[in-house]
Amino acid sequence: MQKELTNWHRSVTLLPMPTNKPRINITVSEQMYKDIADYAERTQESVASAAKTLLMEAMKYDEDFNMSKLAEQMIAEENGNFIGVEDFKSKYLN
Repeated sequence: MQKELTNWHRSVTLLPMPTNKPRINITVSEQMYKDIADYAERTQESVASAAKTLLMEAMKYDEDFNMSKLAEQMIAEENGNFIGVEDFKSKYLN
């Protein structure tokens, strides 16, 4: 038996992990998993890729939302007047 296991082990090809990118482990409700799985099927992606796509879209939405709020604040504070790039950076990005 030992010889069989040794021979079996020698015939296995070990493949490297496909990526060294950071990973995130999350726990979701059964309904959320079903929703992501349905989305994955519609988009012909794996469930993990679909979750990544949805997360990226949510982050874009969040960025757009925050930029809109910033623009509204700038318009209100500047009364519609244009300000220079350096003034913008120092006032709104620091």
